Amino acid sequence: MAFEASYVPFPKTSADALAAKDPRKPIAERYASRDEYLRLYASAISELVKQRWILEEDREQLVHRGEQEWDEATN
Repeated sequence: MAFEASYVPFPKTSADALAAKDPRKPIAERYASRDEYLRLYASAISELVKQRWILEEDREQLVHRGEQEWDEATN
C-alpha cells in the first residue's frame, strides 16, 4: 500500500476535534495566524534547501503550495 500524497487534515477547531474524536491538536491551537504558519513553513523550506533536500528553484512553488494548503485546511 502506497502512502505517497496521503493527507489527513488536522481538525480546524477544538469543537471539530471533539466531534470527530480526533486527539490531535487543531490548527487554531497550533498557529496563531496564517502569517505565522507561512513564516514557519517558509523557514522549514529554507532549512531543507540549505540541507540540499529541496532545490532552490522549487522554493517559490512550495511556498505557494503551503499557502494553498493553509487555505484548504482552514476554510
